[in-house]
Amino acid sequence: MFKLRRRRYAIALVAALTLSLGLSACSSAGGSGAGEGETPTIRVAYAQGLQANFYYALQHDLFTKHGVKVEGTKFDSGPALISALVGGSADVGYFGVPAMATANEQGAQLQVFSIANNAGDMAALYVKPDSGIHSIQDLRGKKVATTQNTVAHIFLLIALEKAGMTPKDVQIEFYDPAGLVAGFDRGDLNAVFMFASVGAKFISSGAQIVKGTTSTDLGVPDTGNFIASKDYISNNKAALQKFLAAVDEATPIVNQDKAIYIDALQKGIGLAGDQAQIIYDNQPSPCLASSTLADPGSPVSLTPGGGFTKITQKMVETMTKLGILKSAPNVADFVTSSVVEGAGK
Repeated sequence: MFKLRRRRYAIALVAALTLSLGLSACSSAGGSGAGEGETPTIRVAYAQGLQANFYYALQHDLFTKHGVKVEGTKFDSGPALISALVGGSADVGYFGVPAMATANEQGAQLQVFSIANNAGDMAALYVKPDSGIHSIQDLRGKKVATTQNTVAHIFLLIALEKAGMTPKDVQIEFYDPAGLVAGFDRGDLNAVFMFASVGAKFISSGAQIVKGTTSTDLGVPDTGNFIASKDYISNNKAALQKFLAAVDEATPIVNQDKAIYIDALQKGIGLAGDQAQIIYDNQPSPCLASSTLADPGSPVSLTPGGGFTKITQKMVETMTKLGILKSAPNVADFVTSSVVEGAGK
């Protein structure tokens, strides 16, 4: 039963990608579906992300204001989301670099064209107060759980490397996010490396973040990325810039008003109780504007050779070193600044 649960996510992802790539080979290069003079439509697939600016724009008709129709669909699992994007039933997806790198190795041609948010202070190692774990070194010989091939998994590997440890020094177990929460609540799991939306549930249940383990501490920010195929971006740049104009309008609103931020997250992904408030309190001004992403001096700049390319390089180097990827990809192909540089103009 454990082996089945441990491998379920990875097997599902590979199967979804294989099916989707076969389907996309039979489809066209993509497009907004708008004729001349018509309002373009963008179908956005997302899961448990913290893109409060996107949710606010969707909830308050800002996309319509900026001349684009957006259909948002929430997915319960990463493999299903990526399958929809690669297979052509979604135009834009919101997820992390590791899943994109895996998809591209399977034959997809996906690129990050914008970043909605940075959750670096909450992608971290979560433990129970009585676990006896106060640093990453305290994991030696102990069990730590995460979700395979997600940003959380890669951050764990980077944290181990930074501490002079290897995956062999700990017992890594893989669960889907729901399994992690259930296992933590039951007391089966004492240490979990996870991203923010799930981490908020751990904190709500009394967990603590281990000092020095956040992705910010590791120098690899946990970004929430808007991703589409290279062809789709090329063919629909104007529509995507209208999309970003609406998100940009929402960004200062949710960053500056706690109540609005919390409401947008609760309605967007259904966080209960104090979980959205926990995220806000630990993530001051987490949503990002296109002007920041187009700035070559920004640590998350999408410009060629910029900050985000360096972040991506670190992640794929770790994935390649440990055999998650078969060979090192050219990360310059994973990022484009063409959309953010024209947003709002």
